[in-house]
Amino acid sequence: MKIISTRRVGNILIPVVAGALLVATFCLIEAVAGKEESRLSLEDNCCLTYLAQNVSGTDDLTVSSNVIGWGLTWRKGSTEPVTDPGSAEILAKYGAVYRGDETSPEIFLTFDLGYEAGYTPQILDILKEKNVKAIFFLLKNYVDRNPELVQRMIDEGHIIGNHSMTHKSLPTVDSVTLDNEVDGFKELMETRFGYTTKFFRPPCGEYNESVLSALQQKGYTTLFWSFAYKDWDKNQAKGSDYAYKNITSKFHNGMVLLLHSTTPDNVGALSKVIDTAREEGYILGAPDKLYNNK
Repeated sequence: MKIISTRRVGNILIPVVAGALLVATFCLIEAVAGKEESRLSLEDNCCLTYLAQNVSGTDDLTVSSNVIGWGLTWRKGSTEPVTDPGSAEILAKYGAVYRGDETSPEIFLTFDLGYEAGYTPQILDILKEKNVKAIFFLLKNYVDRNPELVQRMIDEGHIIGNHSMTHKSLPTVDSVTLDNEVDGFKELMETRFGYTTKFFRPPCGEYNESVLSALQQKGYTTLFWSFAYKDWDKNQAKGSDYAYKNITSKFHNGMVLLLHSTTPDNVGALSKVIDTAREEGYILGAPDKLYNNK
């Protein structure tokens, strides 16, 4: 038997092992990059504050096991959103929607407005000029402080969506609080504007089957989104050109686009986004088509 010295074995194996590790690392990086370019799960980090400060030990639903955060993934180079495993099936079970017809070149505009930063009148001007209708998901605070804007939305043919009374994460509250959050806003709109809401967007994009079932029984279509531009943190505003490129790079059939009005970025980009969508063959769809609780 030929004996090979330890030093010789080391001289042979070390480069081989190092090379193998380098290849494995490269393959792992490529696999992750190919699988996931970006991920958007929570609509708003304000829910983290809510969970930390306001969850009661008497809640019917526990936070640890019953909160689902709406999440989407994009494979590298693709504009098609990929839902978390099983989430699309859960939504379908309760008539909830996150995108329109995947075979139809339509884009639907939705805005979540927790407070008014001074940009909504400009957004409404652009939508009127471009003849586009949108869904505006509002809170009680917004309605109380900006009734003239709410009335303008209604008068100009937009849809008012129920975003709850105070933006509580619904899976973390008891059934009485859930009813107050949802029904309270419905009654507010009916009393003050004679308007009945039929779309609901869960605060923070957080839900579970109990929440979806309750909303369906109340006659709502729970509407999530298939792309959200990260525009809710005004401290991270990157300008309208960045917003335009970010949004248009993810155009896809049946796109439900979630925007806010807390920075000037979307105001600066919105007109061009609409024009580009039409140039690329998309229709700015009538939001009523998304209603799925007939």
